[in-house]
Amino acid sequence: MTSQEKVLSALKKDRRYKFRELKSIARTTNDGLAAIIGNLRAQGHQIVLNRFDRTYYLSKIPTPYSNYFDMSWLPLSGKLGIVSDTHLCSVAERLDLLNQAYDDFVAQGIKTVIHAGDICDGWNVYRGHDQFIKTAGGMNQARYCIENYPSRKGLRTFFISGNHDNKSFEHDGIDLCSLIVNGFDHHDGTHVDGRKDLVYLGQYSRTLMFPDDVTVQVLHPRGNNAYARSYAQQKRAREMKSETRHHADARFAKFSRRDGVFRPPRLLPADRLLRP
Repeated sequence: MTSQEKVLSALKKDRRYKFRELKSIARTTNDGLAAIIGNLRAQGHQIVLNRFDRTYYLSKIPTPYSNYFDMSWLPLSGKLGIVSDTHLCSVAERLDLLNQAYDDFVAQGIKTVIHAGDICDGWNVYRGHDQFIKTAGGMNQARYCIENYPSRKGLRTFFISGNHDNKSFEHDGIDLCSLIVNGFDHHDGTHVDGRKDLVYLGQYSRTLMFPDDVTVQVLHPRGNNAYARSYAQQKRAREMKSETRHHADARFAKFSRRDGVFRPPRLLPADRLLRP
């Protein structure tokens, strides 16, 4: 049996193992076992790390590991860039500030940026919306984003779509975020190349797997404001199974009408949402 087959066979015995026990079973190194666990998860095996006793087991029900995006290649320490709600195509877009942010990322040696949704402004999201956008239509907005979203050598942006981005999908079945990364043949007869430095993670939400089995959920909520900014996140975190709850939320940016302050997106420990 290969080392990977030995690990899978052990996990199928319906018991829990410490990392060192699985390493002994596989007769491999720490990095070797981490690679084996990553490969098995990529094959669809739901290998879960219990957050309380740090044991691994094979789950028979869906978990955050069922559809995670592997970012375990990130360094164990360092910095990430986080942006959100850039709303390109809006007459109120701030490409100057967005480019400044990316210049700051480069200056700090950041290579990876997470975007928490609404990369574009969409259209017909609310009554009279068409009066406040530069261009309408999934293809037109995708091309505008391809041509104008900041690009820096050696830096990649991983993004989900938000409610504004997804209006084209609801209207016409066109996922404009997919067009942004894959390119497309425009109806005017031209071909538009996609952006290879942008990585699309899916609509509204995606769980990321960081090194050391740290999970981060990138989320773009829908709906109106609650009485407290954290209420929806608190409710979601409370309903999650504690031993597999993700470690952090990448929350979307918000502009407060009450005090006029822009609060940038940030990583927030999920357990902190449950504290009084």
